[in-house]
Amino acid sequence: MAYEWRCADCGQAWPEEGRGSYVLTAGQHMKRQEHQPLGLIDTDTGEILVSGSINRNAAEKLGIIERPDRSRKKNKPAPPDAETMPLDAETPAPSSPRPMSQPQPLGGSDPAMSGEIKKTRQSVESLGPGDPKDQVVGFEVQWPLWALSFFNILRGDFRDENDQPYAWSTKDFVRFVLDVYRHACHTLVRKMAEDRMHQYTAAERTLMVQSMISTAEAMPASQFLEQMAQHVEANDPVWARMLRMQARTHQEGA
Repeated sequence: MAYEWRCADCGQAWPEEGRGSYVLTAGQHMKRQEHQPLGLIDTDTGEILVSGSINRNAAEKLGIIERPDRSRKKNKPAPPDAETMPLDAETPAPSSPRPMSQPQPLGGSDPAMSGEIKKTRQSVESLGPGDPKDQVVGFEVQWPLWALSFFNILRGDFRDENDQPYAWSTKDFVRFVLDVYRHACHTLVRKMAEDRMHQYTAAERTLMVQSMISTAEAMPASQFLEQMAQHVEANDPVWARMLRMQARTHQEGA
């Protein structure tokens, strides 16, 4: 059987292999990020075995973490003195701990889709319509070199919505990508309507396209998280439950 400690707010998880190696790490994450723990999860069944806390004692009582043997630790032989150790003695490399498992994906099995939505004061300018403080902050994105090359070529002539050029900076690169992505999505929505909605007039398709764009751009985080919960329900009901908890938190804070 496999177990892990999991955060209720962002879905990040730490393996529990019976030694409690990541109990402190998980607890520090909750404290630093001001997140709430989901608890200890049986990853085979999805059952929450220790609910709402990072509690080593509770895991020991369940027999999941082995209780430390105080007498064995007391009688453990001292390490050899450096002066008596042979110069050609091989010192075994310390075994590296298993890496922390990534946050559960919002969109399914793709590990890159590991975003979480949260409120942040450090909002990027020109994020578009809606509340700029609701941001997906956990995506893992790797940019190929040609993406920066195009940015360097176009940034002086392609202007933002305030008719300003983009500077050579990380923040302006993010703004550039978002603006180009939004422009492309508008174009693709119009093309999709032309391809799929032959039974409607051009004027009706225009109204439908405007409605789809405005709905996507103004969708509150609570509604988006609820939709994602429906997508992952069949494969991961525990994660779907966490998404709904986050949706309620966003709804209550709106």
